[in-house]
Amino acid sequence: MRFESIELLRYGHFSDQQLAFPQREHDFHLIVGGNEAGKSTLRQAFRDLLFGIPMNSPMTFLHAGPELALNAVLAGEAGTLAMGRRRKRDGGLVDAAGEKLAPVVLERWLGGVTDAFYERMFGLDHRRLEQGSRAMLQAGDDVDSALFQAAAGLATLNGVLSALREEAAGLWTPHHSRNRAWYAASDRYKEADKLVKAATVRPTTWAEAERESRRTDEAFEQARDTCAELRFMLRDLERRRRLGPLLAQIREHEAMLGRLVTAQGEDSRLLALETDLLAQDETRRRVAGHPAAIAQCESHAGLLREQLSSVLRQLGRQVSANADAAALEQLAAGLPPQPLRHEITQLLNEGRELRAQRQASSQARQARQAEVADIRARAQALPEVAVGQALRRALEAATAAGDLAATLDALKRKVQQEEIELGRRLAALRQPEFAEISVAALQAMAPWPTEALVEQVQQRRDMRAEADVADKRAREAGLELDAAQLKVEQFRRSHQAVSRDEVLAARRERDAVWDALASGQTPLSDQAENFAALLKLADLLADRHLEAVDDAARLQALEHDCERLQAALQGLQRARDEAAARLAAFDEQWRAECAQRRLPAMSPAA
Repeated sequence: MRFESIELLRYGHFSDQQLAFPQREHDFHLIVGGNEAGKSTLRQAFRDLLFGIPMNSPMTFLHAGPELALNAVLAGEAGTLAMGRRRKRDGGLVDAAGEKLAPVVLERWLGGVTDAFYERMFGLDHRRLEQGSRAMLQAGDDVDSALFQAAAGLATLNGVLSALREEAAGLWTPHHSRNRAWYAASDRYKEADKLVKAATVRPTTWAEAERESRRTDEAFEQARDTCAELRFMLRDLERRRRLGPLLAQIREHEAMLGRLVTAQGEDSRLLALETDLLAQDETRRRVAGHPAAIAQCESHAGLLREQLSSVLRQLGRQVSANADAAALEQLAAGLPPQPLRHEITQLLNEGRELRAQRQASSQARQARQAEVADIRARAQALPEVAVGQALRRALEAATAAGDLAATLDALKRKVQQEEIELGRRLAALRQPEFAEISVAALQAMAPWPTEALVEQVQQRRDMRAEADVADKRAREAGLELDAAQLKVEQFRRSHQAVSRDEVLAARRERDAVWDALASGQTPLSDQAENFAALLKLADLLADRHLEAVDDAARLQALEHDCERLQAALQGLQRARDEAAARLAAFDEQWRAECAQRRLPAMSPAA
């Protein structure tokens, strides 16, 4: 097995970094880099890719723990394998598409190599080299054994060999024994093989079931097409059923009209004047309201004459009570044009407004003059006082400050904010409550070991990240639920259900107009448009009533989506609350342990 390439998507300080190891005649790749270039990070990446990323991995200083991701391509006799790792409790082994991959697939490529064996043989670092050199110095004459132990990472070679022999004897012996793991596993395999054979479906049975499934699908599609055709036919028949009585009435009235025309054939002269009679009747209806309009116009003319007389008196002209039309026309000809009269009227109105404003301004000016005179009189009555420089400087500062009350309010708010921030920081830096601070109290403090402290910090960081992710998902789910509820509300507003009572009411109104037309009570020319509109309305309401079934199904589907999103939101909210509770419990445990160690209860994330 060899690595064709490795990709550090999000790991350590690397992001989307890929290293390729093409196969050559001398297939040996040497990676060289300066200090802090990432060599140790790459060595740890190989180990995490093969055996899983630990939950407390130290490679989260750039990317959050749940976001760590590695990809690689392996090559060997079995071909190639594209796989990857994510930081998961179950190992996080995935394929090239990001889907979950069974661990047994990678175990076949590793050939029995375990995490401990890989670390000892291929994961040498500074710490293991230091341990090996110390064993060499303490080995005495047995230098070769010490070298092998340092290379393999073993404490004592003989003890390891004895343990391996005992483990081999417990796994297999030449004679069959139920106490040996090999024979027990072989028996279980045989039983499982029998169960698999018994549960395996024969190809003929599978083919027959598949053919039956296809026949059922074809029958379902045919039935659905037939249902659509029958529904269309049902609508057509329903429309014909609704229009059938109307068509029968129309034919009946046409027959009655034909009989009447035949019976009244001798009145051809009257029928010849039908058009003129209808025109005269239309003219009569049109001039029926003219007497009232004439009376109203005469009243308005009398009012205009009175206004004209008033204007003539104001102009100093002679007023004639019996002025004829010619005199009025002569008087109108002497008036200015209509635009000029309109402009004069506008100027007169503006003049009245300006005079009113001038009068109000004059009254206001007189009042202010009286106030000024009063203030001057009071100022002259006051004794003279010398103003010092300090008072002048204070007055200038107050003038420069502007609104003093607003400035003081802003400063008070700033002081309150600073006091809150100071209290928060003092709370984070507070010391344990001791009766007295002495050297003995300081000696009683038991600081955290460095490794344990790093682990605590990383654990709290992971909990904080998990809580933030849960909160973000809950907010997104809430937005999706609001959008789904809005869709339901919009659908309800745009698809109003039509009841059967509304359909019957529209039909009754249509039938009433038709009866009036058929009986001759209402002329066809007056109600033709109204009857056509009522006919269309009745058909439209009937179609909507039939389509209400599909609308109800659509509405039910939208409501089910809302219920599903509501359940998902509740689950995410519970997950968010649980993550916050775990974080709070961790902080509480941290403070309790700090109190036991006589240390300040500072947060590990501080």
